[in-house]
This record gives sequence, structure tokens and C-alpha cells, in this order.
Amino acid sequence: MSQYALTAIKYLYELEEHKKHLIQKVINEVVLPESGLIIIVDSEDYDSNIYPSWGDLGLHMNLSNGIEDISPPYLYDLMVSRKYSNIVWLSGRTSKDIPTLVWSLSHELRHYYQDSISSIISRCGYFLYHTMGFIDSNFTYMDLPHEVDAELFGWEISKKVLGEEVAEEFIQKMINRYPSYAKLREFKERAEYNMIKELINVLKKYKNELMIAQILDHADEITRQFKISQEINNLEYLLLYGR
Repeated sequence: MSQYALTAIKYLYELEEHKKHLIQKVINEVVLPESGLIIIVDSEDYDSNIYPSWGDLGLHMNLSNGIEDISPPYLYDLMVSRKYSNIVWLSGRTSKDIPTLVWSLSHELRHYYQDSISSIISRCGYFLYHTMGFIDSNFTYMDLPHEVDAELFGWEISKKVLGEEVAEEFIQKMINRYPSYAKLREFKERAEYNMIKELINVLKKYKNELMIAQILDHADEITRQFKISQEINNLEYLLLYGR
């Protein structure tokens, strides 16, 4: 018997029924655990200057890696309760727009899936997210392989749930706002993108620069303790043998 509560969805405001139906359609496209995961559809948007981890459209958090101390009270209390091992959270503004809701939920559930394959993926993703911007002035969000994988999944599920036309309009809007999103068009199907192989390539290509970035003043303890060569070996094993 699991030590965690049954997997659940928590709505922090009265979401319209048709949006709840779309959320269920997204969930039907993925495999969720029987217990340990809570999906939270929040009513609020949080200032990232006050709550740095909670300013985006959504996030996935594996609580085995620790909790975020600087969190809104409800979310903090939920984390310290240890009822769940993982949180997928959506901000208030995310659920206001249907394409954003479907894409963002799919994206965050993909991060949960990545982490369920191996924590190596989320460790490497965290490390690259907090270092690449300091070593490559042309670095963008679409240079993070785990994010490309999640966005491709968001696109794939959006096409299934909302239809090709709506998904196409949404990704074009994203490209207009963030030109780097055009990278997603390089892949006709998500299966063409090998996230683990791409993580290995990035870590190898920038290994020397990343080692320097680890010792800069901005680096947190997780970044400083990251073992680049060891994690490359771990990823290569994962690429060959799976979990």
C-alpha cells in the first residue's frame, strides 16, 4: 500500500465544466500513477519576485528533491504534509485560455513523465537551465532538451484534444512571440526527437564552460555539486538500457 494519497486534481476555484472536460481529455492521453501525484489548478498568479518558483504558467515538482520554502501558504502546507510525492501546478492565468490550458498541462505532465523515467533527466535539466545562460549569449529556452521534449508533447496532445487548426494557431502565436519556438517545426513527430541523446550532446559540447559556470558566484549548491562526467555516463547508460 502506498504511503501517499491517491492521485487527484484540485481546483482552487470554480472552473467551467467544459475546461474540466478538456483537462480530463489531456489526462486520458497520459499514464498517471494511482497515488502520489496531485494536479492543482490555481486561482492565483504569483509574483516571481516574491515567489520565484511560482511565477510561470505552471510547473512540475518532485518533492523527493525537497520542498520550495518560499511558496504561497496553501502550496507550502501541501508540500510539508507529504501526502504527495509530486505536484503538477497550473497558475490562474493558465486556465483562462483554453489552448494555453491544454498545452501547459500536457507540458507539465511530460516533465512528470521524464522524472518518472529517471531523476537523471530532471537533474541535468535543472543544471543546464541554471548555467547555459551564463556561457552562451544566444541561449534560449529551446536549447534545453527536456523543455523541447515537453513542448513537443504539448503540441502533440493539443492536436489530439483541440484539433490541428487550433494547435497550429497556438504554436504560430508562440513563434511570433518567441522566434526560437520555430525549432519545434523541425520535428514532424515527437518520436523524431531524442531528448536523452540531446542532453548528452549539450553536456559534452559545453563541458569545459559548464565547469567554469559551476564555480561562479551565482551558482547554487545543487549546481555546484553537479558531476558533469558522471551524469553524462548515467545518461549514456539510460540511452542504451532504459530505466
